[in-house]
Amino acid sequence: MIPIWKRRELRITFSLEELFRFQDALRKAEIEYAVCQDRHAARGRSSTSFLNLEAATAYRIYVDKQDFDRALYAITSI
Repeated sequence: MIPIWKRRELRITFSLEELFRFQDALRKAEIEYAVCQDRHAARGRSSTSFLNLEAATAYRIYVDKQDFDRALYAITSI
């Protein structure tokens, strides 16, 4: 786990497939990361008939500040 004061947000995505690609690239580069889910669009909704469930969850990817440049290179080179 990366402490809050040592981490930096690498990327935000709403796509689960894109999240998996980023995670795979970071694993191959041997970079520690953390993912936080934000289900902001789903809160307080009694019905999901008009809600785009694909965009209902935001995935925030965090890496150590010292690994940020390496991590950015790893996910942009996929």
